[in-house]
Amino acid sequence: MRQLLFLIAAAVLSACGGPSIVFWQAGTSTVDFASNCSDEMTFRNSIMPVSVDSNSYLIYRIEKDGKTATVLDCDTLDASTCKNSKSGITFTIAGKELFRTDTNKSAITGSTCNLLDTTNWTLTDMGKTLTMEQAHVLSLVDDATACMSVDSNYKAASPNMMGLDGCQVTYHLSFTKKD
Repeated sequence: MRQLLFLIAAAVLSACGGPSIVFWQAGTSTVDFASNCSDEMTFRNSIMPVSVDSNSYLIYRIEKDGKTATVLDCDTLDASTCKNSKSGITFTIAGKELFRTDTNKSAITGSTCNLLDTTNWTLTDMGKTLTMEQAHVLSLVDDATACMSVDSNYKAASPNMMGLDGCQVTYHLSFTKKD
């Protein structure tokens, strides 16, 4: 009976333009480096595709306004077990695409230079499938002299003679909709 009440409530919310929850099961994951990225072994080996298995899902709620989507954590594939993710990730919706931009600054050990990671997320909903691209653009910031030294050290240690400043690392993930 409780499940029937939930289904009726969900149908009413959908008919009234209420929020809807979408479940996507992860399929594949790859990572690409732009040609201007260092191929220094420690740097490259520290960046791997996202690990996915049969229990890997992206779940979000399209809000009532239809302009935002909020990532959820769910105990099962039952919408009644979902709650807002601790990550606090939300996307802006434009047509069939979802967007988000994040920035994260981290210290570089032994330097006054910091690494700024600007991440642009683009999710494209194609009905039964979804693609996600996370493009990480790396910048060396806060102390120009120290940053030039860090970049020069990476260039010297890289067979391709490239550094980190301006490097773009892109993760590609594919998903299948679970109805």
